[in-house]
Amino acid sequence: MTRAGLFPLVAVVIVVVVVVVVVVVVVVVVVVVVVVVVVVVVVVVEVEVVVVVEVVVVVVVVVVVVVVVVVVVVVVGVVEVVVVVVRLSGRNLSDKQSVSYIWA
Repeated sequence: MTRAGLFPLVAVVIVVVVVVVVVVVVVVVVVVVVVVVVVVVVVVVEVEVVVVVEVVVVVVVVVVVVVVVVVVVVVVGVVEVVVVVVRLSGRNLSDKQSVSYIWA
């Protein structure tokens, strides 16, 4: 494979790494914020711990769902880009399965 043929794949890998890092940072920030809010609410406001735990569970579930959706969208997008790159380069993915065969 030439350097020109390799560049799109390198670009895709860089995009995937950046997206994964951003998702991890967002998850860590959300978890830290949730923990701080829970501590403040329990200590300062003296709300029952059960109510706070219910809210935290809802927030965590929403964050997990959003992260999963983002990861799935990114993976699908990357697969589409790779397929287009392979198709434009005119190369087969393997001897028996070319891009035209897979998407036929």
